[in-house]
Amino acid sequence: AWLVVLFFATSFGLAMLASQKTQVVDDLDLVIPAAEERMAPVLDSDLPTVDNAEPAAEAAAGDVPEL
Repeated sequence: AWLVVLFFATSFGLAMLASQKTQVVDDLDLVIPAAEERMAPVLDSDLPTVDNAEPAAEAAAGDVPEL
């Protein structure tokens, strides 16, 4: 019976502590600068452009196995 009373008392006490309004205390007094907003550049496509003068590699006839 004592364990039941102890459990009820601790549960009730913790519920009362949790229901009280908590306050955030700022002890550091740091000034946080506002975020700088910049617009991202608008692109014509989502894919990057590649300026490459070299042609793509071509597969040699001997590289492909025959069945």
